[in-house]
Amino acid sequence: SSQQVKTFSIGFKEKDYDESKIARKISDILKTDHTNYELSSEEAITYIKKMGSTFDEPFADSSQIPMKLICELARKNITVALTGDGGDEIFGGYNRHILSNQYWPKIKILPKIIRKIIFFMSSPFYTSFSSISRPKDKLSKIKEIINSNDDNDFYNNLISNNFDTNKFLNTNKKQKSFLYNLPEFENKKLNISEQLMLADLSNYLKDDILVKSDRSSMSVGLEIRSPFLDHRIFEFYSKVPFNYKVNKNVGKITLKNILTQSLPHDLIERPKMGFSIPLNTWLRGPLKNWAQDLLSSESLSRCEFINSKSVIKIWNDYIGKKKGNVNLIWSLLMYLEWLNNQ
Repeated sequence: SSQQVKTFSIGFKEKDYDESKIARKISDILKTDHTNYELSSEEAITYIKKMGSTFDEPFADSSQIPMKLICELARKNITVALTGDGGDEIFGGYNRHILSNQYWPKIKILPKIIRKIIFFMSSPFYTSFSSISRPKDKLSKIKEIINSNDDNDFYNNLISNNFDTNKFLNTNKKQKSFLYNLPEFENKKLNISEQLMLADLSNYLKDDILVKSDRSSMSVGLEIRSPFLDHRIFEFYSKVPFNYKVNKNVGKITLKNILTQSLPHDLIERPKMGFSIPLNTWLRGPLKNWAQDLLSSESLSRCEFINSKSVIKIWNDYIGKKKGNVNLIWSLLMYLEWLNNQ
């Protein structure tokens, strides 16, 4: 660029979710005109209440909040922005692309009882020594996937929040995830990681990531472009050998090799964090009253198909830290917040 590139990032007080210091280091090296904004839980309420009108449907990917904010932040300075959407799906950047290649082929041949014993014995070491960010969250996901029956089920358990809908819906019919019977897992020319990457392109990218980016940006009049999604990049890279995408514990190998021309190794090889927010801390703290109001008997009575007693118990168990699924709570909250805006 003939001009200094403007870059933007969102930070959090909670260090497990904050990458702003890393973003600043990269900005200093690349000499970009960088703007960082720290999002507090109190301010998040303002953005949460905008979600219904921003997405015009119930949408429960909590990274929608920092995405909405970063688009507003960028729009004050620019009218067109570049994003990295598609980079993980095409180049093999999600932890599931790496772990599925290394471990799932070995896990699926074991009886489930053996898987559970190994999980029970190894989980304390995983949370103590894992270099992956927020290991307890990841451990909860691993607990789900060890019960997978096949490759399709494995992907479903990885990418979706497997709620037992009978616990909170007024229905006798068990709901089945739309992710079952995906054609990507019929392609035996691809290994399991490549099948996951293709399924991510067809489902997760299209129905979550791009929805979040497009509606967040257009709600503030910001045009965004995703260079990685140029069809020529995908068409070329789909023919590149797998070991140029994922090798052992490293993903996005080609992109990282390019980055080494500009950045030091420690800023490239870092645990993947994603664009998450500290939901558990916020919902049990500053956002508790907002959530409590939405999950009250009065609020839930508007939804005939929701079993209000069951939902209130789920919420009370969660607040009391007896048990609980934060993603289920967030999905219910986003639905109710959207409903209130209709």
